[in-house]
Amino acid sequence: MEGYKYISFRFENPWHLQTNLEEIVDKGWNNASYNDLSTKLKNCLKHIDAWGKQIRKQFTSQIDNCRKEMEILRQTNDEFSAAKYAFIAENLNNLLVQGESSLEATSKSPLVQGGCYDIN
Repeated sequence: MEGYKYISFRFENPWHLQTNLEEIVDKGWNNASYNDLSTKLKNCLKHIDAWGKQIRKQFTSQIDNCRKEMEILRQTNDEFSAAKYAFIAENLNNLLVQGESSLEATSKSPLVQGGCYDIN
């Protein structure tokens, strides 16, 4: 269709656990200067997409920080460092499991199995 742009969007299930998701959706929905559904959906999509990118970036940064700190701690031989290493390794494992759960939940979503919706 001429004049339309295809927008790919994937909602990640763990997002519903974030405390500010409702605020982001509300901001996107109510920020539209028009009252038509299509404009509200597009605007909401833009807000959620930008917010989701920020969440993913923070998540990736946390994983990178854990790995860097573990690499530094590998070079030490005291009990405190060993305990700190174990603690950080557990945090890293939790982050990785959370990421796997996110991917698994997303891939099982009916929206993903049926394809993307074109919001135009």
